Amino acid sequence: MHPDKSWSEWDLKYRYISSYTAEKILKENENEMNFYAWVQWQLYEQLVSVKKYAKRKKVFIMGDIPFLVSRNSADVWAYKNYFKLQLSSGAPPDMYFSKGQRWGMPPYNWDNISADNYSYFRERIKYSENFFDMYRIDHFVGLFRVWTIDLKTSEESGGLEGKFDPEDEHCWEEHGRNILKAMLNSSGMLPCAEDLGTVPYCSYKVLKESGVTGINVQRWEKNPDQEFRFISPEDYRINSVATVSTHDSSSLPAWWENEAGTVDEVSFRQICDKFISSEDKYSEIKDMLFDKELSRNGRLYWNGNITDKNELLKILGLNYDDAYEFIEMFKSVHNEKNNFMEYIGLKKDFIQKADIDFIKSSVEKISSTSSIFSIQLIMEYLYLDENILQDYKDWNYRINFPGIVSGRNWSMVIPVSLEKLNELGINSEIKEINLKYGRI
Repeated sequence: MHPDKSWSEWDLKYRYISSYTAEKILKENENEMNFYAWVQWQLYEQLVSVKKYAKRKKVFIMGDIPFLVSRNSADVWAYKNYFKLQLSSGAPPDMYFSKGQRWGMPPYNWDNISADNYSYFRERIKYSENFFDMYRIDHFVGLFRVWTIDLKTSEESGGLEGKFDPEDEHCWEEHGRNILKAMLNSSGMLPCAEDLGTVPYCSYKVLKESGVTGINVQRWEKNPDQEFRFISPEDYRINSVATVSTHDSSSLPAWWENEAGTVDEVSFRQICDKFISSEDKYSEIKDMLFDKELSRNGRLYWNGNITDKNELLKILGLNYDDAYEFIEMFKSVHNEKNNFMEYIGLKKDFIQKADIDFIKSSVEKISSTSSIFSIQLIMEYLYLDENILQDYKDWNYRINFPGIVSGRNWSMVIPVSLEKLNELGINSEIKEINLKYGRI
């Protein structure tokens, strides 16, 4: 009827459909409707049987509860009053995404959702319990406030021109607490919050009080009061999932070879523009501060000859107060690689390329944390295989690039079949690591 067209392009009577029109369509397309109902039934039965099988093997299945849904989804078409269709959700600028992120999905109209006693969320979670024992609360910080961008702003500006919804910071805690309470009361599944990104203080507070696990990502767990050294395994939150990487980040070897010890070039340029008007002067400073050979893919790698802030100030020609942003950027990552090698206990000469010893030491370290769970992407385990590590560690071999619409996103395929997975020589090594640290 409307091939490949968004529901917003449908005729008005289908965009805002009446019960009479809906019943007429279903009657006229009864065979097709029955086919899709049968497919849904078969999928339901298969997923239920998987959960039962896993239970017999004493394995928990963890599912995902997406926070936002596509603008062109059946959810938005059916429940338009639950969404603010004039806005796009996203994320504010940070050290990893200098322009912020613009995701395209519409943010929720919480006033209308709460007026219906959060039934939209409660029903989604209740149904998911048929298939899962645990569930990840996607973008947990969005329960408190979500970054929104008016659709009229240019897409090139990313998430720069946005604001939080709700705007009033004082209401964030109660706002998120009410949503989380409705979710927790909807099922007996064990929740896990993805509390990453720009995290408000109230998020940590509510998580601790509710007993919901958060997520600790190895490469981001640093102590700024100790020269940004990586925190020790025993200092990880007990009530958390410890992980090497996430679906939104680069893999461990890609991070090490392309991002560790670097800063985002766009972020650096934005700070420079406040003080440097000449393009030649900018190029001169960039060449003095960063290693050309090791800077790639929009990341600038600090020159190893610069060891303290005084050398940095001298090159910039700025005083400490004016150069504060540069200094914080420098301190956070300039010695990152040395600090990480010390953290994972890798006693060997400095390496630029991730090897098997590096992968194993990193996986063992994350497994040794005090976090109640240690859950890794399967590729981080597969990188213990020399051939897989060499063939599939390119910087863009990843699940998702947040905030970017690309044909590569969500298209990653595990490079070995299920049959071959059972035969890999590293299986015993993976089991040994998990047994050693009490993860089995």
